[in-house]
Order: sequence, then C-alpha cells, then structure tokens
Amino acid sequence: MSEQDQTETLSDKIRQKGVEILKSWINLNGNKTKMIEDTTSSTLDDEFSLFQFLFNIIKYGKYIIIIIVCIIIVIIFYKILVLLKGFIKCCCSFKKINKHQQKI
Repeated sequence: MSEQDQTETLSDKIRQKGVEILKSWINLNGNKTKMIEDTTSSTLDDEFSLFQFLFNIIKYGKYIIIIIVCIIIVIIFYKILVLLKGFIKCCCSFKKINKHQQKI
C-alpha cells in the first residue's frame, strides 16, 4: 500500500467515526439533551442579551445622543424662561414702586 492510499483510508476512517459520533449525538435521549440545553441556555441568553443591548446602544447611539441633547436644550430654555419671567416681574414691581414714590 502506498502512502497516499494509507492517508485516504485513514481519513475515511476518521470521517466515518465522526459521522457515527454525530449520529449517536443526534439519537441521544431527549431528556439528556434538554438538561444540557437548560444549563447552558440561561448563561448564553444572559450574554446574548447583554451583547444585544450593547450592540443596540452602538447602533442607535447617535439617536440617543440627539435625544439627550434635545432634552438638555429644552431644560435650558425652560430655565431661561423662568429667569426672564422673574426678571419681568421684578422690573414691573420697581415701576410700581417708582409710581407710588412719585405720588407721595
């Protein structure tokens, strides 16, 4: 037998053994595979949801930043309006005080 024939037969044997292992894995009892899936699925789901959350933040990050900037701008304008309202009330009260002083 030549060296090439030996490697081909060896690779065929390895391939056959792999197919047998896969078939036996597929034919396992459903409870055993379910038990294996139950133990790994919770950690995989946790990791997947974390990665999914991080991916969504990266994917929609620019929109989140735009929303945060808009909220900050609205808060700043509200504060400015409150200050202007107080300033106008203050000016009006000074005008009233001046009118009363002129009458006296």
